[in-house]
Amino acid sequence: ETIVSKQPCGVMIMDEATSDGYGSLDEALEDCGISENGTLLTWIPVEYSVEGIHVTKLEGIIKINTVFRGNGNRRLYYRIVREFDGNSNVEYEKNDSYSDLWHINGINYYLMNNNDDRRVMWDIGSTYCNLFGDVTVEQLKSMVESIRNG
Repeated sequence: ETIVSKQPCGVMIMDEATSDGYGSLDEALEDCGISENGTLLTWIPVEYSVEGIHVTKLEGIIKINTVFRGNGNRRLYYRIVREFDGNSNVEYEKNDSYSDLWHINGINYYLMNNNDDRRVMWDIGSTYCNLFGDVTVEQLKSMVESIRNG
């Protein structure tokens, strides 16, 4: 089940596809064989628009980097890394910057702060996701709540 915010949404689809051939995150996920469940972001703050979707395919690993641009050159980044061998090498370091844990739709989302940078990290099996940028904690949580699940 996807929870979609009732707030106005930013622009999630590009007018023209990127050089990689993607006009939206769901197109990139489908082409890369990555499930939308737990990964497909369906809401961003209204002042943001998708600027680029870039895919890197390496042996056994696919990386999807999505960049959103906001007012005043603000940026929002969403990175997805899928390791097809089934082993995730990602570890979360929970030190003084570890802030909070959100358990939403059966997934643990880790909110972390690094100076002024706020980020949310989570994994779904061998898929690791990282969402960060010039946004508030409330906006990050709304984005996480919008992720397709089920």
